[in-house]
Amino acid sequence: MVDSKLVEHILHTTGAVEKRKRMLPARVVVFLVIAMTLFAKKSMPEVLNILVEGLRIQGAYLLGACLPVKSALTQARQRLGVKPMVELFRALAHPIATPDQAWAFYKGLRLMAIDGTNLNIPDTPENERFFGRPGAGRGKAAWSVAAVIVLIEIGTRLTVDACVGRYKTSEQSAAIRMMRSLKEGMLLLWDRAFVGYALWNEARKRGAHLLGRLKSNMIFRPIQNLSDGSFLAKLYPSPYARSKEDGGILVRIIEYTITNSLSPGFGEKHRLVTSLLDHELYPAKELIVLYHERWEIEIGFDEIKTHMIDKTPTLRSKTPLGCLQEVYGLLIAHMAVRTLMAEAASKWDLDPDRISFIGALQVISRAIPRMQAAKTELLPVFYDRMLDEIASHLNPPRRNRINPRVIKQKMSNFKCKRPEHYKIQQPKTTFHEAVHVLN
Repeated sequence: MVDSKLVEHILHTTGAVEKRKRMLPARVVVFLVIAMTLFAKKSMPEVLNILVEGLRIQGAYLLGACLPVKSALTQARQRLGVKPMVELFRALAHPIATPDQAWAFYKGLRLMAIDGTNLNIPDTPENERFFGRPGAGRGKAAWSVAAVIVLIEIGTRLTVDACVGRYKTSEQSAAIRMMRSLKEGMLLLWDRAFVGYALWNEARKRGAHLLGRLKSNMIFRPIQNLSDGSFLAKLYPSPYARSKEDGGILVRIIEYTITNSLSPGFGEKHRLVTSLLDHELYPAKELIVLYHERWEIEIGFDEIKTHMIDKTPTLRSKTPLGCLQEVYGLLIAHMAVRTLMAEAASKWDLDPDRISFIGALQVISRAIPRMQAAKTELLPVFYDRMLDEIASHLNPPRRNRINPRVIKQKMSNFKCKRPEHYKIQQPKTTFHEAVHVLN
């Protein structure tokens, strides 16, 4: 959870503490930014109401009969800025699974994954200039887009590092920056968009191992065939370096196909590359199955985009700095939920995969005012009960199933929105005055 003392420390170190006494002190605004991502369907004043309800019952935070209006909340967020939220995220983001929790490790290696997703942001000129907008066959896309690239601990789906930028942000460049969070004893799983010489070098310098999917156009010449069907080869920084056999890194290549005609990728050739060169300790078939743990990061994206944002078309913020602030608040909120789920799972000796994210969200949402209104000596009891309630919301065991990667409706019958549709001339008369009855 987010500690108030940590928030105060970060506000002081970033110079975000208010210079005079305000109705909305900076520490409250920090929690407001986090809470507004937990209650995506509610207005900002209503989020503040939920946030302080328990404190108002206690008499510890009395704002009078009326809470600040929406414009005051906007101004308070502008005063806070982005830096405190970024620093708070970095202070909280770290792996939490312990070595005895086998579901988070593979043969002593902590499982990590890296990938990116896009978040739609409000359609304002400022956001478009800052973040950019994707192009499409029928013109520009409906919304400007913020790219979010994250590094997670697979076992807990906890975000360990993140990079937020324009939709054209290079995933490889962002990934190289996030290698700062890799440590010895980690195994990083990544998709084919991330495999590259520079990224490989950065990860290996920090003692981490890698397992990733290869693009079809990458060429590897076998150096040594291994008994499990894999082979050793070299990864080069460029085709020219490969032709001169200059500066290559020894890697292991695993090629496989799918024999089940009902499964995606049936009959196709798939390739993985890994730094785990010992084929006896790390058999090829084990690594093929292990690689599919990478999909846990996609489930994490679904938790954020489907259940936390609650299928709203965009984020709330109309300005670039507001969007950045909101994204980091969203990441912190997701981290807090996943941390509580991991604690509940540990208490009841469960794999966190078994606990329902939706159920945990509902429990935490109900608990916020109750915990605030509770007496200090009762907080440990209430916290323990909350963990028990989170652990009681269990998902059924995962079924052996597949789903096609399709969408229900590809195109809309409506015309595409164009620049001339943004500022249309409004009628001068009422609808009643415009009605003319014939005959």
